[in-house]
Amino acid sequence: MSQCSKIWGYLRVSTDRQDAATQRREIEIWAGGQKVYWIEDVASGKKAIGDRELGSTISGKVLPGETLAVTELSRLGRNFFEVTSFLHWAMQQKIRVVVVRNNREFSDNLESQVFAFAFGLAAQLERDLISERTRAALARKRADGVTLGRPPGATSIDTKLDPEIENIRKMTQAGVSVASLARMFNVSRKALTGYLMRKNLKPSTVSPV
Repeated sequence: MSQCSKIWGYLRVSTDRQDAATQRREIEIWAGGQKVYWIEDVASGKKAIGDRELGSTISGKVLPGETLAVTELSRLGRNFFEVTSFLHWAMQQKIRVVVVRNNREFSDNLESQVFAFAFGLAAQLERDLISERTRAALARKRADGVTLGRPPGATSIDTKLDPEIENIRKMTQAGVSVASLARMFNVSRKALTGYLMRKNLKPSTVSPV
Protein backbone atom coordinates (compact mmCIF):
# COMPACT_ATOMS: atom_id res chain seq x y z
CA MET A 1 0.00 0.00 0.00
CA SER A 2 1.32 3.43 -0.87
CA GLN A 3 1.66 6.07 1.83
CA CYS A 4 -1.56 7.98 2.33
CA SER A 5 -3.14 10.40 4.77
CA LYS A 6 -4.07 9.43 8.30
CA ILE A 7 -5.49 5.91 8.49
CA TRP A 8 -8.33 4.92 10.78
CA GLY A 9 -9.15 1.26 11.34
CA TYR A 10 -12.81 0.59 12.02
CA LEU A 11 -13.49 -2.49 14.16
CA ARG A 12 -17.04 -3.65 14.64
CA VAL A 13 -16.82 -5.79 17.75
CA SER A 14 -19.22 -7.58 20.05
CA THR A 15 -18.27 -10.06 22.77
CA ASP A 16 -15.93 -11.94 20.46
CA ARG A 17 -12.55 -10.38 21.16
CA GLN A 18 -10.81 -12.89 18.92
CA ASP A 19 -12.77 -11.57 15.93
CA ALA A 20 -11.71 -8.02 16.84
CA ALA A 21 -8.05 -9.11 16.99
CA THR A 22 -8.38 -10.73 13.56
CA GLN A 23 -9.82 -7.53 12.08
CA ARG A 24 -7.01 -5.51 13.65
CA ARG A 25 -4.27 -7.77 12.24
CA GLU A 26 -5.72 -7.66 8.72
CA ILE A 27 -5.88 -3.87 8.73
CA GLU A 28 -2.35 -3.55 10.16
CA ILE A 29 -0.97 -5.84 7.43
CA TRP A 30 -2.73 -3.77 4.77
CA ALA A 31 -1.37 -0.53 6.28
CA GLY A 32 2.16 -1.86 5.79
CA GLY A 33 3.64 -0.31 8.90
CA GLN A 34 1.87 3.04 8.65
CA LYS A 35 0.32 4.10 11.95
CA VAL A 36 -3.33 3.15 12.34
CA TYR A 37 -5.73 4.95 14.67
CA TRP A 38 -8.53 2.72 15.91
CA ILE A 39 -12.27 3.13 16.25
CA GLU A 40 -14.05 0.29 18.03
CA ASP A 41 -17.81 0.11 17.63
CA VAL A 42 -19.19 -2.20 20.30
CA ALA A 43 -22.48 -3.33 18.86
CA SER A 44 -24.88 -6.20 18.64
CA GLY A 45 -25.11 -7.88 15.26
CA LYS A 46 -28.88 -7.57 15.56
CA LYS A 47 -28.81 -3.78 15.60
CA ALA A 48 -29.08 -1.83 12.40
CA ILE A 49 -26.33 0.56 11.47
CA GLY A 50 -28.66 3.49 12.07
CA ASP A 51 -29.15 2.35 15.65
CA ARG A 52 -25.38 2.31 16.10
CA GLU A 53 -25.07 5.68 14.39
CA LEU A 54 -21.87 4.75 12.58
CA GLY A 55 -21.67 8.16 10.99
CA SER A 56 -21.80 9.76 14.43
CA THR A 57 -19.22 7.29 15.71
CA ILE A 58 -16.58 8.43 13.24
CA SER A 59 -17.76 12.01 12.72
CA GLY A 60 -15.29 14.42 14.27
CA LYS A 61 -12.60 11.74 14.31
CA VAL A 62 -12.08 10.90 10.65
CA LEU A 63 -11.57 14.12 8.72
CA PRO A 64 -12.00 14.88 5.02
CA GLY A 65 -9.13 13.41 3.03
CA GLU A 66 -8.39 10.73 5.62
CA THR A 67 -8.86 6.98 5.19
CA LEU A 68 -11.20 4.60 6.98
CA ALA A 69 -10.13 0.94 6.62
CA VAL A 70 -12.43 -2.01 7.27
CA THR A 71 -11.85 -5.72 6.71
CA GLU A 72 -15.05 -6.19 4.69
CA LEU A 73 -18.12 -4.23 3.66
CA SER A 74 -20.33 -6.30 5.96
CA ARG A 75 -18.73 -4.47 8.90
CA LEU A 76 -20.52 -1.33 7.71
CA GLY A 77 -24.04 -2.74 7.69
CA ARG A 78 -26.24 -5.80 7.49
CA ASN A 79 -28.02 -5.02 4.24
CA PHE A 80 -27.76 -3.13 0.97
CA PHE A 81 -29.37 0.05 2.30
CA GLU A 82 -27.12 0.32 5.37
CA VAL A 83 -23.87 -0.27 3.48
CA THR A 84 -24.62 2.04 0.58
CA SER A 85 -26.04 4.72 2.89
CA PHE A 86 -22.83 4.81 4.88
CA LEU A 87 -20.63 4.81 1.78
CA HIS A 88 -22.68 7.68 0.35
CA TRP A 89 -22.25 9.59 3.63
CA ALA A 90 -18.49 8.93 3.62
CA MET A 91 -18.18 10.10 0.01
CA GLN A 92 -20.00 13.32 0.88
CA GLN A 93 -17.56 13.84 3.77
CA LYS A 94 -14.60 13.25 1.40
CA ILE A 95 -13.59 10.23 3.51
CA ARG A 96 -11.81 7.43 1.63
CA VAL A 97 -13.11 3.97 2.59
CA VAL A 98 -10.89 0.96 1.90
CA VAL A 99 -12.05 -2.66 2.16
CA VAL A 100 -8.79 -4.48 2.85
CA ARG A 101 -9.82 -8.06 2.03
CA ASN A 102 -10.26 -7.26 -1.65
CA ASN A 103 -8.30 -4.00 -1.66
CA ARG A 104 -11.33 -2.09 -2.91
CA GLU A 105 -11.37 1.67 -2.48
CA PHE A 106 -14.46 3.86 -2.24
CA SER A 107 -13.99 7.58 -2.63
CA ASP A 108 -15.83 10.51 -4.15
CA ASN A 109 -15.89 9.40 -7.77
CA LEU A 110 -18.34 7.78 -10.14
CA GLU A 111 -16.54 4.42 -10.28
CA SER A 112 -16.70 4.08 -6.49
CA GLN A 113 -20.39 4.89 -6.47
CA VAL A 114 -21.08 2.25 -9.12
CA PHE A 115 -19.07 -0.41 -7.27
CA ALA A 116 -20.73 0.46 -3.96
CA PHE A 117 -24.13 -0.04 -5.53
CA ALA A 118 -23.15 -3.29 -7.25
CA PHE A 119 -21.52 -4.88 -4.20
CA GLY A 120 -24.35 -3.91 -1.89
CA LEU A 121 -26.97 -5.16 -4.32
CA ALA A 122 -25.15 -8.48 -4.81
CA ALA A 123 -25.03 -9.08 -1.06
CA GLN A 124 -28.72 -8.27 -0.67
CA LEU A 125 -29.67 -10.58 -3.55
CA GLU A 126 -27.60 -13.41 -2.05
CA ARG A 127 -29.40 -13.14 1.30
CA ASP A 128 -32.79 -12.97 -0.41
CA LEU A 129 -32.06 -16.04 -2.52
CA ILE A 130 -30.90 -18.09 0.47
CA SER A 131 -34.01 -17.11 2.42
CA GLU A 132 -36.26 -17.95 -0.53
CA ARG A 133 -34.61 -21.36 -1.04
CA THR A 134 -35.05 -22.13 2.65
CA ARG A 135 -38.72 -21.18 2.61
CA ALA A 136 -39.24 -23.31 -0.52
CA ALA A 137 -37.52 -26.29 1.10
CA LEU A 138 -39.69 -25.97 4.20
CA ALA A 139 -42.81 -25.75 2.03
CA ARG A 140 -41.81 -28.93 0.17
CA LYS A 141 -41.32 -30.79 3.43
CA ARG A 142 -44.74 -29.72 4.63
CA ALA A 143 -46.27 -30.82 1.29
CA ASP A 144 -44.56 -34.23 1.68
CA GLY A 145 -46.11 -34.66 5.09
CA VAL A 146 -42.93 -34.07 7.05
CA THR A 147 -43.66 -32.66 10.49
CA LEU A 148 -41.54 -29.60 10.99
CA GLY A 149 -40.46 -28.28 14.30
CA ARG A 150 -40.13 -29.95 17.65
CA PRO A 151 -41.47 -33.47 18.04
CA PRO A 152 -44.20 -33.91 20.68
CA GLY A 153 -42.69 -33.95 24.13
CA ALA A 154 -39.29 -32.68 23.01
CA THR A 155 -37.85 -29.91 25.14
CA SER A 156 -34.60 -29.01 23.36
CA ILE A 157 -34.41 -26.30 20.73
CA ASP A 158 -31.65 -28.37 19.15
CA THR A 159 -34.19 -31.04 18.19
CA LYS A 160 -36.11 -28.48 16.20
CA LEU A 161 -33.23 -26.70 14.52
CA ASP A 162 -30.62 -29.41 13.95
CA PRO A 163 -32.29 -30.66 10.74
CA GLU A 164 -31.96 -27.13 9.34
CA ILE A 165 -28.46 -26.39 10.62
CA GLU A 166 -26.86 -26.12 7.16
CA ASN A 167 -29.50 -23.63 6.01
CA ILE A 168 -29.04 -21.69 9.25
CA ARG A 169 -25.27 -21.72 8.77
CA LYS A 170 -25.54 -20.34 5.23
CA MET A 171 -27.96 -17.61 6.28
CA THR A 172 -25.86 -16.47 9.25
CA GLN A 173 -22.82 -16.31 6.98
CA ALA A 174 -24.86 -14.27 4.51
CA GLY A 175 -25.84 -11.81 7.21
CA VAL A 176 -29.49 -12.74 7.83
CA SER A 177 -30.38 -11.28 11.23
CA VAL A 178 -31.24 -13.29 14.33
CA ALA A 179 -34.70 -11.72 14.38
CA SER A 180 -35.39 -12.83 10.79
CA LEU A 181 -34.13 -16.37 11.46
CA ALA A 182 -36.23 -16.62 14.61
CA ARG A 183 -39.36 -15.64 12.69
CA MET A 184 -38.52 -18.03 9.86
CA PHE A 185 -38.11 -21.04 12.17
CA ASN A 186 -40.78 -19.97 14.66
CA VAL A 187 -38.55 -19.75 17.73
CA SER A 188 -37.73 -16.94 20.12
CA ARG A 189 -34.72 -14.75 19.50
CA LYS A 190 -33.31 -15.74 22.90
CA ALA A 191 -33.62 -19.46 22.12
CA LEU A 192 -32.06 -19.01 18.69
CA THR A 193 -29.17 -16.97 20.08
CA GLY A 194 -28.41 -19.75 22.56
CA TYR A 195 -28.55 -22.34 19.80
CA LEU A 196 -26.16 -20.35 17.58
CA MET A 197 -23.71 -20.04 20.46
CA ARG A 198 -23.82 -23.78 21.18
CA LYS A 199 -23.21 -24.56 17.51
CA ASN A 200 -20.49 -21.90 17.16
CA LEU A 201 -22.56 -20.09 14.54
CA LYS A 202 -22.09 -16.34 14.80
CA PRO A 203 -24.64 -14.08 13.17
CA SER A 204 -22.43 -11.87 11.14
CA THR A 205 -20.99 -11.26 8.60
CA VAL A 206 -22.95 -10.72 5.62
CA SER A 207 -20.79 -12.67 3.61
CA PRO A 208 -18.13 -10.39 2.45
CA VAL A 209 -19.60 -8.07 -0.05
